[in-house]
Amino acid sequence: MFGLEFNVLPIIILVALLVFVSKAWLTVPQGFQYTLERFGRFKKTLEPGFHLITPFFEGVGRRMNMMEQCSTCRARSDHQGQRHGRRRRRGVLPVQDAARRPTRSTIYASRP
Repeated sequence: MFGLEFNVLPIIILVALLVFVSKAWLTVPQGFQYTLERFGRFKKTLEPGFHLITPFFEGVGRRMNMMEQCSTCRARSDHQGQRHGRRRRRGVLPVQDAARRPTRSTIYASRP
């Protein structure tokens, strides 16, 4: 066409090579660990950093967050002794709206 000979095969090989190389590297961020699976079976655990894998045969199975987390701590506002911008004193409940506060008649009416 227009006097130019154009071969598509080198372009297809180049694109396939670029896809292969782009899938071959894996970077695990700091504070995480990834499990590497080959054909769906666990192979090893990847630590944070740069890794080379075999594309199409190996893949990431699970991404685990390894950062320290406090499971016994309460919410930050309660932990600092404040809630919604008001100071909380020990033994004193937060003030409720008068419209939402139960009345004596509703308390006694709900008893069996």
